Amino acid sequence: MLHLSQSDLRFLVETVATNRRDYDHIVNLVRDKEDLLEPMLDDPKLTERLFRDEKALVRVTPHMLFSVLLRRLRRELENEAYVLDMDAKGKRIPVFEGPAVADMLSDKQTRDYLAEMLSSFARTNSGIIYWQQRGSWHKRRFSDIDLDDMVELARIIDPEMRPALYKRIADIALFLSGIFPEHSAHLGALENPFSQPSGP
Repeated sequence: MLHLSQSDLRFLVETVATNRRDYDHIVNLVRDKEDLLEPMLDDPKLTERLFRDEKALVRVTPHMLFSVLLRRLRRELENEAYVLDMDAKGKRIPVFEGPAVADMLSDKQTRDYLAEMLSSFARTNSGIIYWQQRGSWHKRRFSDIDLDDMVELARIIDPEMRPALYKRIADIALFLSGIFPEHSAHLGALENPFSQPSGP
């Protein structure tokens, strides 16, 4: 489901509906109507304006920004044989077939998940947690972009609350491996943090 703010909708309508000036009316017409919003979000004028006008970035939410960029990426990859990446020596190597990635990004659920996941890293949520263990009280500050923090939090919270933490841990691992690929080797070398120690 699309999560577009009032400012997102206004920006979208102003950018795409260039032959109209009754923007408030159009915003009311398209609000919560994904069958109308989806083709508007695919309009190339959106990325052109976001790249050209720096002030535009403060008018849209991170979710809107990533939704638009993922759609542009899908269009570009449809005509690319491979997605290239750099290895540790700086050599460009083919990693994925472009059309296959474009096909994946054509799936709305996948695209919405990626937009939501990426936008979640635009703002850090942190706080202090107190918990009792073996008769003693403990205190620790947690950040939702720190992998170690989320692993530890998943260990100490009630079991019914853990699935959301497991998802967050997976999101952080995916984000780090994509944005900071040098972390991949480190993450791959980690032992399963949820395994129980063997022996007495």
